[in-house]
Amino acid sequence: MASGDRIRLALVGAGAIGATHVEAAKTSGSLDIVAVCDERPAAAAAFETRYGARAYSSVPTLIAAEELDGIIVATPPSTHRSIAEFAASRGLHVLCEKPLALDATSARAMFSAAYDRGVVLSMASKFRFVDDIRTARQLISDGQLGELLLVENAFTSSLDMGSRWNSNPAISGGGVIVDNGTHALDMFRYLLGPVHEVRAQEFRRYQNLAVEDTATLTIRTRSGALATSDLSWSIDKALGHFLRIHGSKATLEIGWAQSRMRLTSDREWRTIGEGYKKLDSFSKLQRNFARAIRGLEPAEVSPADAIASVEAVESAYASLACDSWVAVGSSPRRAGARRAAVAR
Repeated sequence: MASGDRIRLALVGAGAIGATHVEAAKTSGSLDIVAVCDERPAAAAAFETRYGARAYSSVPTLIAAEELDGIIVATPPSTHRSIAEFAASRGLHVLCEKPLALDATSARAMFSAAYDRGVVLSMASKFRFVDDIRTARQLISDGQLGELLLVENAFTSSLDMGSRWNSNPAISGGGVIVDNGTHALDMFRYLLGPVHEVRAQEFRRYQNLAVEDTATLTIRTRSGALATSDLSWSIDKALGHFLRIHGSKATLEIGWAQSRMRLTSDREWRTIGEGYKKLDSFSKLQRNFARAIRGLEPAEVSPADAIASVEAVESAYASLACDSWVAVGSSPRRAGARRAAVAR
């Protein structure tokens, strides 16, 4: 540890997700975010004023000046590899926002760098830390839902993405698939096991972006489970839930404000949880990261999980390019195939 019993971290990236990490750290009970770095000096300065974290405009300067245990990377995806590898080379642990990397080769290189220095590298996958998602996983494991028939996810909203970096493929690596689909694919892996193959379909680009703004993913797991994910920046389905699991014995809904379950033999739903609580999930993922640094427990998102999420996204874009099912991890994604899919 740098000093004392609490983990000392710096935040790299003074955007909205970075702000959520700072707010969550206040309740994590495990760590302190003592500094913030952003190549936009004004953004870093604003964080310093608001949160008291010392501001820097470059990662090397930050790491040279501060006594740290690790960093949280909350920058655009194209920067993740270089920042994570530099921090690891300096002996710092890294919690990196999703998507971990733009391609699986980069993801593996990041973990190799972390392994060489004996530091923890993990992907921040917030939905794994939602209490009701954990409940769903246990219900599936216990067989209380019966045979799984279909799992449905929807991450949809109406947002103007024209001026955001997310719609620049050179920075983001793609559109709504790499943005929201990364959450969906990791959530499916967490609940259902490894994703075997994926089929992606893109719909009209309503916002006329250089990337897809509406798409559907269909996945099959190695166990044979089937799941779908509706993803959009242009359509708000206005659902009370973001996950519905249909089993032979029961149906389970994980909602934004409430979660519920109904047995196939019943007409009434019963409440099983309070739904998605953003700050709570971030706080719990930070706590897991801190305990992993201390060697008290493994990182919830393992290297295999993180790499698999990147591979699944690669396979989704390969599916767009060839308009067919693609096995996850069956072959390296060719850069040209992804560019062709994004440019459709």
